[in-house]
Amino acid sequence: MLNRRVRIVAVNDSWRLVPWADAVYATDALWWIHHNGVPEFKGQRITASPYAAKLFGIELFAPAGATSGVRAIQLAEYKGANPILLVGFEMHPRDGVHWHQPHGGRLRNPGVAEMRIWCSDMEVHARKFERRGTRVINCTPGSALRCFKFMPLEQALGSRGEDRIDRSRHRVDARWPQE
Repeated sequence: MLNRRVRIVAVNDSWRLVPWADAVYATDALWWIHHNGVPEFKGQRITASPYAAKLFGIELFAPAGATSGVRAIQLAEYKGANPILLVGFEMHPRDGVHWHQPHGGRLRNPGVAEMRIWCSDMEVHARKFERRGTRVINCTPGSALRCFKFMPLEQALGSRGEDRIDRSRHRVDARWPQE
């Protein structure tokens, strides 16, 4: 069971896998429009799109980055998370798309070329996280990302091993849901 001091930021359609997440982050206005602002999601809804923020009353957080994933990591960093655990960051298409079915409507579905760009962008940001002292751990088996240390999720959550999370370093932003 997760210690509730662990906060979860779901990226794009991943909120469907963790509907209890603290926040959902999606960069693209078209994603928010296609999902009508995700009114059924009960946590914080956050975007990099000023248009989507205004249209759906969504919090705006717009750091630099080529993907919602790298921006969500920056969001977690901004909110004081350290370390940050990546789950589901495969960064390569499975059967030509993400883990979920192809996007519908006017949304584009990324291919191999986009995934390579995303990995390169993540490498640039990885160096920035490191310089700032933010520890990012990739807990996604088979991930194409090589710029972050890999660790099984159970180990990263502190169930064993000397490299487990120092829970005393977690800080919770007051705007996030409390128990």
